[in-house]
Amino acid sequence: MTSMKRKTLRTAAISAVLSGLILSVISCQKGTSYHHSTVFKEKGWDMNDAVCFSDSLPSNTPDRVHLELNLRHSNNYPYQNLWLYIQTATSDSLIRNDSVNWILANPNGRWLGSGWGSFYNISYRLPDLFFPENDSSHWFRIEISHGLRDSLLTGLADLGLRIYTDTEE
Repeated sequence: MTSMKRKTLRTAAISAVLSGLILSVISCQKGTSYHHSTVFKEKGWDMNDAVCFSDSLPSNTPDRVHLELNLRHSNNYPYQNLWLYIQTATSDSLIRNDSVNWILANPNGRWLGSGWGSFYNISYRLPDLFFPENDSSHWFRIEISHGLRDSLLTGLADLGLRIYTDTEE
């Protein structure tokens, strides 16, 4: 095996372990109703591939919940920001479309969030989700696409969605 392949495998293994650790820490946080991450392919995030999060929350979930996106990227990410197009549908049949210009680095190029090695983690709070009163299904579907011109956006490791309640604040 060539040293390049070993380095790629080692980087992928470290990335998987870190993702697992981050997921286990976040998912154990008090008030978290849902947490899921999508790992991007090594070649990048294709502009035609939406990341989808879809599920039903437990029936005892409040009618209002908070949403947080969690991104892990490498220091090879080529931009200071990430444009996202987000479509949210809930059990009340309403669909909300949002666009987000997520700033990942300050103007001098220093990455925001926290980092270790060549990877950085950053979170972004989205608008709250409201479910209809007396609706026990509380289902949601959130589709996220990147809005940059690159057909393959490189340097992103994974994108996660966490849904949590006020008991955490």
